[in-house]
Amino acid sequence: MCGFAGIVSKQSVSDSLLESFARTIIHRGPDHTGYFKDDNVGFVHNRLSLVDLSTNAHQPFMDEDHVLLFNGEIYNHQKLRTSMLSSQAFRSTSDTETLFYLLKNYGVEKASNAIHGMFAFAWMDRKTKEICLVRDRIGIKPLFYFQSSGEFVFSSELKLITTHFHTKPNKATTMSAALGELEFSRTATAFESMSQLEPGAILRLNGHGDIVWVSHYFRITDLVDRSYYEELHRMDQKSLLGEFDRLFSSSVSSMLMSDVGMGAFVSGGIDSSLIAAVASQDQRIDMFTANVVGKYSELPFSKLLSQSIGQPLHVYDFEPENLIRDLVETTWYYEAPIVVHSNAIPFQGVAKLARNNGVKAVMTGEGSDELFLGYPRLLTRKWDGLINLPYNLTTGLYKKVPGLTRYLNLNKTNYNRDLLYMPFGFERQSMMASYQQAFDFVGDAKVKADHILTIEMLGRSLHALLWRNDRMGMMHSIESRFPFLDEDLMRFAMNAPIGIKIGKTHRFHNYKHPFLIDKFIVRKHAEKYLPDSLNYREKKGFPLFGLLNMEIKKGFFKGGFLQELMQYDNSAVEMLERDTERYLLAKLACVEVWGRLFIQKESMEDVKSRALEYLHINAA
Repeated sequence: MCGFAGIVSKQSVSDSLLESFARTIIHRGPDHTGYFKDDNVGFVHNRLSLVDLSTNAHQPFMDEDHVLLFNGEIYNHQKLRTSMLSSQAFRSTSDTETLFYLLKNYGVEKASNAIHGMFAFAWMDRKTKEICLVRDRIGIKPLFYFQSSGEFVFSSELKLITTHFHTKPNKATTMSAALGELEFSRTATAFESMSQLEPGAILRLNGHGDIVWVSHYFRITDLVDRSYYEELHRMDQKSLLGEFDRLFSSSVSSMLMSDVGMGAFVSGGIDSSLIAAVASQDQRIDMFTANVVGKYSELPFSKLLSQSIGQPLHVYDFEPENLIRDLVETTWYYEAPIVVHSNAIPFQGVAKLARNNGVKAVMTGEGSDELFLGYPRLLTRKWDGLINLPYNLTTGLYKKVPGLTRYLNLNKTNYNRDLLYMPFGFERQSMMASYQQAFDFVGDAKVKADHILTIEMLGRSLHALLWRNDRMGMMHSIESRFPFLDEDLMRFAMNAPIGIKIGKTHRFHNYKHPFLIDKFIVRKHAEKYLPDSLNYREKKGFPLFGLLNMEIKKGFFKGGFLQELMQYDNSAVEMLERDTERYLLAKLACVEVWGRLFIQKESMEDVKSRALEYLHINAA
């Protein structure tokens, strides 16, 4: 919906600084820019107008006592006007104004618990200058903050902070970015003194810009409810399917909330196809897809969807060489090394296509795989013991000889990779401990393990996907919405029986997991809307010629970011390029591109020129 930023300084805030803030993140909200300044406090808001397009909904939204900066959508705001603000006189139909009066009348914690949607906001008491920063439950909307000796800065994008303030890279977290850990982390950044506000958290500042405290109005484990779990486990399959139908239809309907045309990003896969099909029952839905030219193209399935539901399809053709062509510009907007999701690069092309067709908001299928165990690896792990049997037998024999396992390194530990993971080890360990505890009431160890998979992916893997969708959409002023991540639907998925996630079939559904169906309840529901060739097709996961296909000429790293960060001499750089495993080297190349942009502050043109000279995608 928008982008915003604010500063609490030790000195008066200048108009020119706030104007520069606005220019840096104008892509997040090109429809209106608003400012608020009170001596040492300054706010800026860039609006993407979707609900109530009038000036009455412009931000910062304020009265004589409070100021609100808000990014996101509150899908239940009309219900809240009736239930909690029935006596309030409103000047707009915007969810921004609904949030404003909820905060004013009920306080930050109660208001945050009441709203459903995706959001990040800043709420200021003008008399005390106390500020509260709040982020949505699972981190759909970003919010960064930075502390230095002279100021506290917060922003929807970290590039605003790195552009205007002196920031230093954190060597440990920067290097771990080569394994994608930055995209997975819900709190860390690659910079010292800069953090993400954790999802579900409230950060309170005093008038001097000092953090008073950080609390949580929500944690992912709050979705686990023993009484609801037992209620769902007493239901038969037909009743569970009916409950899913009700919740999913309600979610899609609520996320059509808009005063402009809506679209959908589709891949021809089950999740995005189902969303488009259900949404099209109520209105026209323009659909947008990437045609990854070559063997990875899924275009025929997107075309089949278009024919099946009678909605228009717009196609962005992505050639293999476009990965290098667009890598640098995409990295600037992605704000992290593009390691986990190389498909972010064609993704932003689809977003640009949507914007060029007059669409500002789209729905996507993120969250279904995490909530309903849709990744093939989750099903094939049942056969790990059989697959590893030869290795286990051999290792067992070798262990009979003292010291031989250590000599042969049969524990398969990769010390270099383990070291790169270390900065996030405690974060992951703490999260897993809380997930285990949340399902302590489940007696069967295997069932408990399957439930923990859902909550683990919702808390970790999903964050990287949300990072991709937010940055790549907003690169072209497009807002993404996620029907599978409705609060009530997430609660259902977290407590539902494993049998509705992993189903059984007599058909050879997928060679990776024969006779087992992933996302069983999603596919059963989709039978009402989609042909079987779409509904039961094998998951692909937006494949393309990516980092595995990247070739790097010698000399790419010489005189660059990684050499400076790690203080390598030229011979060490040569060894890095010669001896590093190809896939890891490609990931380090993405870190190099990011570092030249964000740390060394090289121009986008210079970094792109170097990338085109030294990097190549082999699509043979």
